[in-house]
Amino acid sequence: MLRLEGRPVPVVGRARMYVCGITPYDTTHLGHAATFVWGDVAARVLRHAGVDVEVCRNVTDVDDVLDAAAARAGSRFDSFAAVQQFRFDRDMAALGVRRPTHEPRAHNFVPQVEALAAALLDAGAAYERGGTVWFRGAEVTSWSGLDATTARALAREFGEDLEDGRDHWADVAVWRAAGPGAGTTEPAWPSPWGDGRPGWHAECAAMALTTFGPALDLHVGGADLRYPHHAYEAAMAQAVTGCDRSPGPGCTSVSCRWAGRRWPSRPATSCSWATSSSGTHRRCCGCC
Repeated sequence: MLRLEGRPVPVVGRARMYVCGITPYDTTHLGHAATFVWGDVAARVLRHAGVDVEVCRNVTDVDDVLDAAAARAGSRFDSFAAVQQFRFDRDMAALGVRRPTHEPRAHNFVPQVEALAAALLDAGAAYERGGTVWFRGAEVTSWSGLDATTARALAREFGEDLEDGRDHWADVAVWRAAGPGAGTTEPAWPSPWGDGRPGWHAECAAMALTTFGPALDLHVGGADLRYPHHAYEAAMAQAVTGCDRSPGPGCTSVSCRWAGRRWPSRPATSCSWATSSSGTHRRCCGCC
């Protein structure tokens, strides 16, 4: 049985692994490589143990840093991302990392982010203001085990403007209203709340839900993204499926529901959440 920090990761029949992938705005560095090599090794160990592994490794090709890099290069965001993605794939091949089973790209999942935003609004876990849909994140900080000062500093480090009209400083955008550069230096799509674009954390939540349904067995990502990215990604997915978070180190199975939204045809099932203090994070689910 695969163990993380001494704790078993139970899998029966098959394992669903979500690997938090790159934002293709620059050359991949060794920190990226360590994450993806680790994930590939974990998948190989599970396969060696007779487990059928599905790996989903996303590409975050809708993001502020990508837009800025593309603008500096005089290129469209999607063309610039495609070039960087080619270089990344070449690096992964050189390292012997297997291609993932699924490789969703954020710009292809805008409708799914809209569905996620609508479901969160229906559930009372989000609110709309000025064309932006905000996820209520006050509980995410305490659940992550961080004090407010540390959480604020990390949020600002990742570019959050905490004084921009949201109800609580810990709220984050599921759907962001288009800015003055929409259609020129940054992409925008129509939505029920006006033109805009997906929020960073919502992109991964929507891609994971669309690919695997309401539960994962293993979530892989860099330690530097544990908060805010992975914490909010999990919180959004759990809010829309009805899964309760497990604040302790262990896993507690709870029942999931769909909150009335149509995601891919996966059955609702039991799942739970746990985190590792290392650079890998696991959504530890007893359903396969």
